[in-house]
Amino acid sequence: METIIALTTSFLSWRWLWVVGKIILIILATWLSDIFIKLAICHLRRPKALTRLGSKRRQKRWQTITTLLATSSKIVIDFIGFLLILDSLGINLAPFLAGASIVGLAVGFGAKTLVSDLIAGFFILLEDQFNVGDWVQIGNYRGRVVKLSLRTLHLRDKDGNVYIIPNSTIKTVIRFRHAPKE
Repeated sequence: METIIALTTSFLSWRWLWVVGKIILIILATWLSDIFIKLAICHLRRPKALTRLGSKRRQKRWQTITTLLATSSKIVIDFIGFLLILDSLGINLAPFLAGASIVGLAVGFGAKTLVSDLIAGFFILLEDQFNVGDWVQIGNYRGRVVKLSLRTLHLRDKDGNVYIIPNSTIKTVIRFRHAPKE
């Protein structure tokens, strides 16, 4: 009987050692993937690659798109790593994913403005309406675009005030060639 208990205890300790090793490998692979994506984005942003794009406008657009790409890829990689860790702990992911789908559907219906923001942000980037660094006027707000994401636009005026504008509320944009004089 003691032999069976000793074998069972030994097996459980080896199993947990295997699980911990697997989790460490998943974290390491996630971290390395994040670093690889950052290096690839830095490679795309290097001056030699940017000069091939031509105009400053294209360079700004490229920097905006690569920032968005880096952020979204990090989110996806980290989420996949999280799911792999849950799987290695023996947690059944099917109910989790099904529940997440139902919650996502409910949030999709409830968060109509969020979806509108994302779609508007996508078309702002796709149509190259403006980029980070451009001077714009949106409604009553005038300033330089300091951050552009799929959901919001961050605008800094000459006094240093930052306005955060949801993309779905942007109706008319005036893009200035230079910083406007007050």
